Amino acid sequence: MFNTGARVQEIADLRASDLQLTRPFQVRLFGKGRKERYCPLWPQTAAVLRSFSEERNLDSRSEARVFLNHRGGPLTRFGIRYILAQCLTRASWMFRISARSGFTLTA
Repeated sequence: MFNTGARVQEIADLRASDLQLTRPFQVRLFGKGRKERYCPLWPQTAAVLRSFSEERNLDSRSEARVFLNHRGGPLTRFGIRYILAQCLTRASWMFRISARSGFTLTA
C-alpha cells in the first residue's frame, strides 16, 4: 500500500493532514521519538486513499485519524493484526476452493 518500510503503528497513527493526495503523492510519517519523514505513495494508493477520505468526509487539514476501529476509536496495531489474520483466513479458504475446482483467482 505504501511505497515505504513504514511500521504498522506509523500507519495506524495517520492523520488526515499527513496525507498529500495531489502530486507529488506522499505521506508524512512519524517514527520513534516523533522523527518525521515523508514517503512517496503510488498513484493507485493515493487514489484509494482519496476515495476512502471522501467516503469518510475527512477534511485534509484536520487532525482526524484516517483509520478507525469498529467503535470509531483509533485503530491499533493489534486491530490491524486481527484484520490481516481475517483476510489471510479468507484468502486461504478461497485458494483451497479454486485449487479443487481448477479455477485461478486473480486480483
